[in-house]
Amino acid sequence: EQRFSPNIKNVIETDAFGDVAEGNVGEFLKFLPGITVDYVAADVRTVSVRGFGPGFTSVMVDGFRMASASSGAGNRAFEFEQVSINNASRVEVTKVPTPAMPASALGGAVNLIGKNAFERKGAQFNYRLSFNMNDEDLDFFSKTPGPGRKETYKVLPGFDFDYTLPINDNLGFVITGL
Repeated sequence: EQRFSPNIKNVIETDAFGDVAEGNVGEFLKFLPGITVDYVAADVRTVSVRGFGPGFTSVMVDGFRMASASSGAGNRAFEFEQVSINNASRVEVTKVPTPAMPASALGGAVNLIGKNAFERKGAQFNYRLSFNMNDEDLDFFSKTPGPGRKETYKVLPGFDFDYTLPINDNLGFVITGL
């Protein structure tokens, strides 16, 4: 797909770089050439393609543009905490727009290709259990002050799964959760 593309495009399987922290697509994209990520706290919030600002990078799922509830007034940047990589089988990053692409994709576009049951020959179940922590407080079993006014745990568990079940040539199921 990358080789026969009419423009410059990277196509990468989502499991190419191993596990992605919290399923954040931006954590995956930061390893690709020509991509710059912007952090808010420890999370990738927006991405820039080819040096253009995040407002000039269009984000799509299976070719359909994603709406973003961005935090700034008049801001067209897509914020990646709104979508999980758990539902994508591969990511396409287009670096040179074609006339068929939206005008807001001046810098480039990120297209998440969804998983489907026909990519597998038989049933498959994948899961992952994780712990998210900050190196400033590694106390697993007690609450400490912050953020805000209440005490919270600083080490938090995470879990995600993916179940693929192709039934026949025309019907299959993919169930994912995070």
